[in-house]
Amino acid sequence: CSYGCSNTEGGYLCGCPPGYFRIGQGHCVSGMGMGRGGPEPPASSEMDDNSLSPEACYECKINGYPKRGRKRRSTNETDASDIQDGSEMEANVSLASWDVEKPASFAFNISHVSNKVRILELLPALTTLMNHNRYLIESGNEDGFFKINQKEGVSYLHFTKKKPVAGTYSLQISSTPLYKKKELNQLEDRYDKDYLSGELGDNLKMKIQILLH
Repeated sequence: CSYGCSNTEGGYLCGCPPGYFRIGQGHCVSGMGMGRGGPEPPASSEMDDNSLSPEACYECKINGYPKRGRKRRSTNETDASDIQDGSEMEANVSLASWDVEKPASFAFNISHVSNKVRILELLPALTTLMNHNRYLIESGNEDGFFKINQKEGVSYLHFTKKKPVAGTYSLQISSTPLYKKKELNQLEDRYDKDYLSGELGDNLKMKIQILLH
């Protein structure tokens, strides 16, 4: 996990950075205004608020999330600092989830639309997908009003310079890993296939509606 995780019965869940929501298996999403006092995303009931404890998946968090100023300590020191560090990590890991089965809706005044507006931001929650994953608009963009670009590991959906017309646009966004066959064979040699399938997560399939008025 890139941003921390939580132990669950029979497995674990990878978390996301603050302001992002878990979506699918291995992905994080943030919508314009969502989680910042704006409209809420379609929530998933996959896990409840009590499923994460300060001790949950502690090693994953320490290894997966940047830790500033953490010092080495001898083995005979108290473990209280571990619990404190784990609690601090909680504030930096989001386990809120976005229901991939329900499309989220975004409304824009067409006079405020520009190619600098980021409608969605997407990034992998798994270290194996960092810089080895691509998000695509699979359908709904026949007129070319939308585009996904990637910068510094974050993919974002935005308007193109083409002037859009008022209406409702239903987009389907998907993801695909970018590993070459040789790279996948090397990973399979290093890990077994069942482990590898978990490490690569699932290809994302999500739907959103954009209303321009």
